Amino acid sequence: MKNKFSLIIFLFAIQVFVIQKCIAQNIPDSKDYIPDDLTSNVTIKVNFHFMQHSAIDPRNFTATDDGAGDVSMNAYTYSAGMLQQVNASWASNAAMNLPVGNSTPVLNKKIQFVLKGVYFHIDPVGYKSLNGNLAVNPESEINVFFVGKDFPASNTCADVAVFGVATTWGKYPIVEMNGHWAKYMMCFKNSNNPQATFSDGYITLAHELGHILSLSHTVRQPGGSCDCKSSA
Repeated sequence: MKNKFSLIIFLFAIQVFVIQKCIAQNIPDSKDYIPDDLTSNVTIKVNFHFMQHSAIDPRNFTATDDGAGDVSMNAYTYSAGMLQQVNASWASNAAMNLPVGNSTPVLNKKIQFVLKGVYFHIDPVGYKSLNGNLAVNPESEINVFFVGKDFPASNTCADVAVFGVATTWGKYPIVEMNGHWAKYMMCFKNSNNPQATFSDGYITLAHELGHILSLSHTVRQPGGSCDCKSSA
């Protein structure tokens, strides 16, 4: 994760915010908060931003099509499908890969992400970059930026690299999603499997949203790399 120091600071700030919110709601032991049958469901608003190269050559999803003229998929349908898969992923909450003797239970997180808005930004120079200045209501809503990425020189699906980053812009947390439009176009555009269409995206986004809500990786391999199958 890039900018590790900033990430630590923002995770601490988010944790403090959650603790303060729990205290305000009169939840006991809020510092070690664990949802139970009396815990209310929490709704978190999310804004999706699509960075585009130009109106003629967007190199990303648009309001009307997939960026290449196919109206069966656009930024709105992609966003809705992505967040639906994220919520399903969070709801399943599989058991963690824990060491012997650690019996941390599988909990119902009681969190639901809802799509608040979808926004489009044309920037021929900066469409591949994150611009947190474009975030909407960052003090109360999570902003996710789908930045542009060119097709690989090999023009093959296997060479499209995708990744996500949970970071901060100023004092507010934001998420960068990189390479997902190129991955969709080269790997999933002609797929009849909805889950396959969003597979790289929703897994990455579910992971990064966990970091936004102060969850850390549960497993770290020798050398510092993360076992993302067993992480936030």
